[in-house]
Amino acid sequence: MLRITTPPAGLPVTVDEFKSWGYEFNTDQDDNIRREISTATDVAERMTRRALLTREVEITAADFACARYLVGATPVQAIVSVQYLDPAGQPQTLDPAACRILPGEPEQLWPAVGQSWPATCRDPAAVTVTLRCGYGEAADVPDAFKTWIIRRVATSYEYRKNVENGTLNELPEDFVDGVLDDYVIRGVW
Repeated sequence: MLRITTPPAGLPVTVDEFKSWGYEFNTDQDDNIRREISTATDVAERMTRRALLTREVEITAADFACARYLVGATPVQAIVSVQYLDPAGQPQTLDPAACRILPGEPEQLWPAVGQSWPATCRDPAAVTVTLRCGYGEAADVPDAFKTWIIRRVATSYEYRKNVENGTLNELPEDFVDGVLDDYVIRGVW
């Protein structure tokens, strides 16, 4: 299970960036636009199984093998901590230097060369790995994500009145969804 312990400090697209595409020039809708950007960011992260901005996450699993695939935490910046319950159920800490991140889609947690995973007790939460992940700051997020977020917000923003008055049953097919295809982490487990 993945849980965000330290959320990102901002959003990958600012209200001003959205406005620079010519969609809105007044400030009275800034809060609504910010909410739409936040929602589109969440959707992009769920679709691609990636973290866009720097955050810390905890991955909890029954054993080290179950904690291997870092879906939702890619790209990994650093291993912050590794804790586990030993066979007697006692909490232990493993030095992050005893671990390594293998590149891939998704990235994987493995023991460092010459190391092996310690034994754990039988518990659904025997292993907790804390990671710092994401592309970095907003300037580090790939342009494909920013473009997708802006277009997604623009579509929602453009059709908001139709949704409010009930004349739109669904939003038009969003051609920009394909922009993120190269970033989607496919199932490997």
